Amino acid sequence: MTNNVQTKAADQMTKEEISEKYNQGKKIINFTGNKKIFFCISIAIILIGIVCNFIFGTTLDIQFTGGAALKFSYTGDVDQTELYDFIQAKTEDKISTTFSTDLVGNTGNTVTVQFAGNNSVATEIQQNLEKDLQEKYPDNDFINLESSSVDASMGLNFLLKCLAAVAIASILMVLYVTVRFKKIGGLSAGVMALVALFHDIAMIYFMYVIFQMPIDSNFMAVVLMILGYSLNDTIV
Repeated sequence: MTNNVQTKAADQMTKEEISEKYNQGKKIINFTGNKKIFFCISIAIILIGIVCNFIFGTTLDIQFTGGAALKFSYTGDVDQTELYDFIQAKTEDKISTTFSTDLVGNTGNTVTVQFAGNNSVATEIQQNLEKDLQEKYPDNDFINLESSSVDASMGLNFLLKCLAAVAIASILMVLYVTVRFKKIGGLSAGVMALVALFHDIAMIYFMYVIFQMPIDSNFMAVVLMILGYSLNDTIV
C-alpha cells in the first residue's frame, strides 16, 4: 500500500519538482522519450558521411600516406585560404596546411605545409618556396624553420595497433557482457553493446569525412578515447 502511494505521489509530481528533489535542481533531459530525434540525428550524420565519402573520399594525413612537411614562421595575419592556394599553385603534389600559434616560444605564428608522396622536398624547392612567400607577403617575414619527411609505414603500424586494440576491446566486451548479464540478455546484450560501440566510432569517422579533416594520429587518439568512455559507459 505504501509503495502504491509513493508511486502515485511521484507520478503526480511535475518535472520541476522531480528535478528539484532528485537532480539538485538541474534540468532533466528525457533521452528515452526523445529517442526518435536522436536516432534521426545519427542516421542523418551517417547518410551525409557516406555521401561525402563517395564524393570527396577520405583525406589521409602524410603519417599514413608518406610525404614531407615544411614549417614556416611568419608575423602578422594572413588569409589562410589564399596562402593555401598560393602554395598549391607552386607544386604539383597535393598539399595540406596546418596553422598554429606558439604561445610559449618566440616563433610566433607558424604554418606547416604537408606534401603528399614518398619523396622529401629538395633543398632548392624549399628555398624557392620561401623566396616566393617572402615576395608574396613582404610584411609577414616568412622563414623556413624546418623540414621533415615521414615514412608511411610508421603511420600504418600505428593504425594497425589501434585497430588491434579496438578488436580486442570489442571481443572482451562481448564476452564480459554475455557472462555478466546472462540472465537479462546474455549474448544478444553483448552484440548490441558492440553495435553501440561501432556507432560511436562511426560518428567520429563520418564527422572527419564531412568536414574534410585528415585522418591522422589525432583521429586515432580520439577513437581510442571514445572507445574507453564507451566501454566504461556500457559496463556501468
